Amino acid sequence: MLEKIMVVCKSKWVLGLLVVGVSASAAVAASAAVSGWNGATNMNTVNQVLGQLDGMLTNRENQVKQLKADLKDADATIATLTQQRDAANAKLATAQQDLSAAQQAVTALTSQLNQAKTENVLLC
Repeated sequence: MLEKIMVVCKSKWVLGLLVVGVSASAAVAASAAVSGWNGATNMNTVNQVLGQLDGMLTNRENQVKQLKADLKDADATIATLTQQRDAANAKLATAQQDLSAAQQAVTALTSQLNQAKTENVLLC
């Protein structure tokens, strides 16, 4: 039963498309007759427009190629800058560790100096 319904629906859909297609063709033919369709002149105009569109398409394709090349260059620059940033961050981390060690050494030496002063005062 379902198959019969599907066949009927498909046939009505195809019939609808045919009716629309025939109506559109008739409308185009009627319009051409009313407007005084001149095949050669109109084909020249169509060819000119197609030529312009082809030129525009070629121009856009060239722009896309250039943008892709620019994007590739930008990606390479980003990769280089990322490596440089990572190297700078590593140097910074090392410098911070060195600073921390130096600060601890200063604290220890200051403590020893103060202790030596105290002992020196006591000895005098």
